[in-house]
Amino acid sequence: MKAVRTTSLLILAGMYLFAPGSFAAQEITWSHDFKASLAEAQKDNKLVFVDMYTDWCGPCKLLDKDTFHDAKFIEVINKGFIPVKLNAEKDGLDVAQAQDVQAYPTGLVFSSDGKVVKRFVGFLPAAKYAPALKKLSKSK
Repeated sequence: MKAVRTTSLLILAGMYLFAPGSFAAQEITWSHDFKASLAEAQKDNKLVFVDMYTDWCGPCKLLDKDTFHDAKFIEVINKGFIPVKLNAEKDGLDVAQAQDVQAYPTGLVFSSDGKVVKRFVGFLPAAKYAPALKKLSKSK
């Protein structure tokens, strides 16, 4: 009986370890601290990608559900950017005002010195967003 249990556990472990996509990045770990992210970008020689959203924004929710869960998009973000998610009406109000963000979602790419390199306004599917960000990335 013990051998059957051990064999079953080994099979389950193997299925988990070798499942498709198990070695790829599965998610984006978002920061909510813009200033700390700029410092981290300086240290890591990366750009900062800021997702400016609001709670009531439908396209923002679609971006979260689809684009931000796409494997290629996740790979590009995790490799070349410090990702930051800021609610433009709460924790990101100061950044939204300073950058004159007037539509949501807005993706802002910052250099580590705090200058905007690129602005993306509205929903973009991962198939368009990922290549555009990859062109900007320092780690191609």
